[in-house]
Amino acid sequence: MLTTPCTLGGYMISVLFVDDDPALLEISRLFLERYGQMTVTPARSVSEAFKLIKNNSFDVIITDFEMPDIDGLVFLKTLRAQGNRVPLILFTGKGRERIAMEALNSGADFYLIKGEHPKFQFAELMEMIHQAVKRSQVEEALPVHPHRLAEVIHHIPEATFAIDTRGTVISWNEAMETLTGVKAADILNKGQYEYALPFYGERRPVLIDLALQNDDAFLSSHYKNIRKDGDSYIAEAKQVFMNGREVFLWAKASRITDPDGNLLGAIESIRDVTEIKKSASQQEEITKKEQSSGLVSRFLGTVQGAWYTKGVDLYARQGRYEEALEYFDRTIEMKNDHAGAWKGKGICLKELGRFEEALPCFARAIELAPNDAECHYFRGETMEKIGKIRGDTRCFEGAIRSFERVIQMDPDNLKAWNYCGLCYKALGKTDEARRCFDHAGKLVNENNDI
Repeated sequence: MLTTPCTLGGYMISVLFVDDDPALLEISRLFLERYGQMTVTPARSVSEAFKLIKNNSFDVIITDFEMPDIDGLVFLKTLRAQGNRVPLILFTGKGRERIAMEALNSGADFYLIKGEHPKFQFAELMEMIHQAVKRSQVEEALPVHPHRLAEVIHHIPEATFAIDTRGTVISWNEAMETLTGVKAADILNKGQYEYALPFYGERRPVLIDLALQNDDAFLSSHYKNIRKDGDSYIAEAKQVFMNGREVFLWAKASRITDPDGNLLGAIESIRDVTEIKKSASQQEEITKKEQSSGLVSRFLGTVQGAWYTKGVDLYARQGRYEEALEYFDRTIEMKNDHAGAWKGKGICLKELGRFEEALPCFARAIELAPNDAECHYFRGETMEKIGKIRGDTRCFEGAIRSFERVIQMDPDNLKAWNYCGLCYKALGKTDEARRCFDHAGKLVNENNDI
């Protein structure tokens, strides 16, 4: 529930942002509070997030998938099992498309794939937050008087329509017009499953009808990954063809009642998830082929460049850090002075939480490629994490040296400025910390063109 006065509908949006990367948390806070008219509460673990949720009210939760204690998907499922319906956005890395779909089917409102330019990624995130809050407001407005139903549905940002208890279309919003190509004027007040035609080419029940009258046999034959969430159904539609091509649709359908509890009809929101489903399917097919055929070993042979390339693909595109380590180790065996393999190995160890092992890998990579700004950054990030675990000031000092080296090579590196500030703050050097945070804020301001 929105609680603090400001912009969206007269309220400031309260955001809980959960990520174990302190620099990302700080940059996100700066951007969202400056341009999104939001208040952001950071949490560096799911355990910390649960404590904050217990004592505070939030309008939106944003969580990374990969976390040191509990991953973001388990966090989501636990919240929903507890009856917590606060809108949630899941951050996932490239190659995690299947996780993104599982998140939607488990009650997430949106997912965001990491890797875009920060400016565009934050813009997309801000839009998702506003859409999630608007939808939450609409859901809170139900039960609703019949004469306000069309007005309420019109403000839902996703493709949404509603029917009355007789199956007559009573609302068809603008996003639905865009998705189907069918204008509201051409479908309002029509029944006999008219709303199924744009998706299936025939008149038949769809998810919205099952919200009114459950039919388990029909549901399982036409939908998959079905989940009951209170009075709502969440599912993925099977075999949908629109404009001559197969599409994958995710849908959520709920009953609509008036303030006295009388049934008015049902509402269904639909999302096109074709791209994310195809990416997940392609990745699964690649994995199966590799596991079953042993082609990797036969094709790669002893060519170190191919082993290195495969290692990069495994961690950067697929998020398979443990497997990537084997390829980087094999590359290093063949060519001990391969700077990229040492850096890749360090990145994988860091992502697996093995910071002490990652540090010498970055040191070796820097020895071989002293002007690799990214490698200096990862070394600083790793030292900051070790310093936080040990409480060792020398680690924070070493991290600052690494980040300052990055800034020398790349003065506009937002995350390096923020990490510098965090390390100075950990050392109690508040003036230096503020200088770094202020400069990061200035960069955010200069780069913003939303």
